[in-house]
Amino acid sequence: MMSIYKVTKQFGGGREQPCHQFKTLPEAQKHAADSVENNVAMKIKAVFRIYEFDDLIETVDTDSYVPPTSSVNISNDSSQGGKQSGATFKPTPFEMSPRPKGTAPKWIIDSDEETKKDK
Repeated sequence: MMSIYKVTKQFGGGREQPCHQFKTLPEAQKHAADSVENNVAMKIKAVFRIYEFDDLIETVDTDSYVPPTSSVNISNDSSQGGKQSGATFKPTPFEMSPRPKGTAPKWIIDSDEETKKDK
């Protein structure tokens, strides 16, 4: 059987290049969507076109691509138990600076403490 759906790619304002050929439209659409998703992740501007013989069927580009939302991703996020990834800043009330052994825990005297000692 002959391949009737052709997928072409075009980067920037360059020439349109043949990419792959498929027997069914859903296969061609899936390949174009996967390719655009990869290019969006790498921040590459490209346009993928699907042709049936010589007739343009669909155009998918990285500028107007919206990733599909799936319930699988939402359920995976909720299974983390409310934890969020990423570094966070958590200040502590304790002094955590390293000191040599034998030094006082606080060697800087506040101006308020000096006035209390003088009285």
